[in-house]
Amino acid sequence: MVLSPPVIVFALALMRVDILVVIGAGIASSIPLCLAVQDMAAADVVRTAILGYVASLPQVRALSGGGLVSMLDAVQIVCITSAYAGIFKETPLLAGIDRVVRRMSRRLSPYGGYAGDVCVYGDYFLQPDAGDHAGAPAVQRS
Repeated sequence: MVLSPPVIVFALALMRVDILVVIGAGIASSIPLCLAVQDMAAADVVRTAILGYVASLPQVRALSGGGLVSMLDAVQIVCITSAYAGIFKETPLLAGIDRVVRRMSRRLSPYGGYAGDVCVYGDYFLQPDAGDHAGAPAVQRS
């Protein structure tokens, strides 16, 4: 019963369920455990969800952390990165760099061009090479 939240989260993730549904299911399956097994009051559950867990014993201080507040920095980074990605994709701001990278790739090697595109666009990912592309890198556009 205590392991049901992580089992539910892993099962839903393996079934490729939407991430918000997975997070919601993990939270929903954890609340009854907090109330019944941990004997927490509802107010304590809400406070812990927002501010994170604070261990009362020094032996288990490593378990302290979590909560929505601790995620604010990560959320800000994701939002800013997404905004930059959208700006760079929809505007010609990187056109000059793109020309330089393409010129370099013609002089260096096919790998140099792909490496430059990864730096500029970040929308390539490496794939295992099946060996049927004589001399071509194993890179596909995502």
